[in-house]
This record gives sequence, C-alpha cells and structure tokens, in this order.
Amino acid sequence: METTILVISIIQCFALAFYIFYKSYLKKKGDNKATIEDIGVITQISESVKNVFTTETEKLKKELDLIFNVKLHLANEERNAIIEFHKLHTDWIDGCINSIYAHRYNSENFNELRHEIERISKLKSDCSAKRSYIHLYSNDETLIDLSADLVMKSMELSDWLTINLTALHSELAYEKSCNIQFLELLNNKMLNERAKQLDKFANDSKLKSASIKKEVNEQIFQMNKPTITAKVKFTNYAREYIRHKF
Repeated sequence: METTILVISIIQCFALAFYIFYKSYLKKKGDNKATIEDIGVITQISESVKNVFTTETEKLKKELDLIFNVKLHLANEERNAIIEFHKLHTDWIDGCINSIYAHRYNSENFNELRHEIERISKLKSDCSAKRSYIHLYSNDETLIDLSADLVMKSMELSDWLTINLTALHSELAYEKSCNIQFLELLNNKMLNERAKQLDKFANDSKLKSASIKKEVNEQIFQMNKPTITAKVKFTNYAREYIRHKF
C-alpha cells in the first residue's frame, strides 16, 4: 500500500512538472501556433521526462525489494529464534526433571554426576543465549517479557538443583575417600581409632547423601511448578504470535 502511494506521488510530480512546462512553452509561442520544430522539442522533453521517470521507478523498485528481503530475513530469524528457544528450554527442563533419578548415583559412579551437573549448566547457558536472540529480532514486548520470565523461573529450579547435586557429589566423593582409607587400614590389620573414625565419616556421608536424594525427589516437582506455569504462558502466546505473523 505504501509503495503504491509513493509511485503515484512520483507520477503526479512528473506530470505536473511536464504540464507547467508545456503550458509555459505554448504561451511563449502563441496560442495554437506551435511549429513542427516546437512539437519536436516537446516530444524530446516528453521522452526525457519519461526516461527519468522509468529510471527513478526502477531505482525505487530495487530499494523496495531490498527492504522487503531484509524484513523477510529478520522475520525468519525471529521465528527460528522462538522455535529454537522453545526446544532448548524443553531440553533444559527435561534434564533437570531427570534428576529425580539421583538415587542411581553412589560412591562408585559419583563422577557421572559431575557430567550431569555440567550438562544442565550448558543447557541453561545455551537457552539463555538463545533467548537473547528473541530480544534481538523481536519487537513484541509481551513475547520478550514472557521469555524472560520463563528463563528466570527455570533458573530458580536449575540453580536449586545444581546446588543439591553438587552437594550430593561432594558427599559421595567424601564417602568414597573414607572407604578407600578404611580398607587400606583394614588390609593392613590396623583397626585403630583412625579406622573407626573413617568408618563413621563414611556412614555419616552416606546418610547425608540419602537425605539429599530424598529432598531432590520430593521437592523437584514442587520447584518445577512456577516453570510449568511460565512455560504454558510462553508457549500459548508464541503459538498464536507465529500463526498470525508468519
């Protein structure tokens, strides 16, 4: 619509300019006394105006095509950012929820827990980075605010979980260390006070680990409720936004 108005305006300007010139020219030569030479000059001027109009129209068309392509590219980037953010966030929260299986970690495989902590941390970082693309490509304040709220709520869950899993990793590692030292003393038949202390420390650490596992299993779904609410709001709005805009 804006393009059509602009082209019409240009045509009107050239037509008006030609009309003013033509009227002035005839007035100088006298009414109805234009010679064949005059007609040739007028024709030349008319062709010149026509060429200028054609050139300007082509330039305008190229500029409008460029603007359209840029807008199309930005729209596609915005759409991809929304979709990729949604996918990364799903992976992130699924990774957190899978931690309800924390009971599978013990003093023998506790190093696997470190990999799980690092994986959740990376998903958090990737999702936060992708959200910045929504802020970069979208002008929709509601979409930007909903994505920010979703990340904030998810961080509360993720950070709480990371703290607990890190504490669990420490307890399991300490239990492993105490057991190794205890077995060394046992093999050397040195069941002294130190051995008793190590055995007690290992058992205490085992109890702490069990307590952490229990808390994670019992609290994670409660901790995840704000994230679920925020995710539903973002998903519903993003779905309608993409449907109407794209």
